Amino acid sequence: MRTITKVLQTASIEGKNVHQALYGFLRQYRATPHSTTAKSPAELLYGRKIKIRLPSVEIVKQESVADVRRKDNEQKKKMKERVDVHMHTKQSNLGIGDSVLVKQQKTNVLSTPFDIQSQVEKMKYSWSRKR
Repeated sequence: MRTITKVLQTASIEGKNVHQALYGFLRQYRATPHSTTAKSPAELLYGRKIKIRLPSVEIVKQESVADVRRKDNEQKKKMKERVDVHMHTKQSNLGIGDSVLVKQQKTNVLSTPFDIQSQVEKMKYSWSRKR
């Protein structure tokens, strides 16, 4: 969103047609290869490269859509693993019948922020509001 806003602001300041500047930017963006897939969004959508004025280097290796998706999923998995390590995430080991804490709204000065509840079935919890 910031990039589009900058393009519109620049076109306005330079006195150019805002719509033409936006269309030109979007055409260039759609033709630019993605770092993970090494293919442009337009190429993945239409199955061919679109004609633009961007300089390009021809890549001899042709990848199928399945290979591009596999590579994209691998990159997303790597990013998720890095974030999980950084955020110190752990696998949840909740089971049916386990006691859990459910945050509740504070009704007065003496109310506690949590109320102990139990899980009845998978994704179903029994709980009550204290008022």
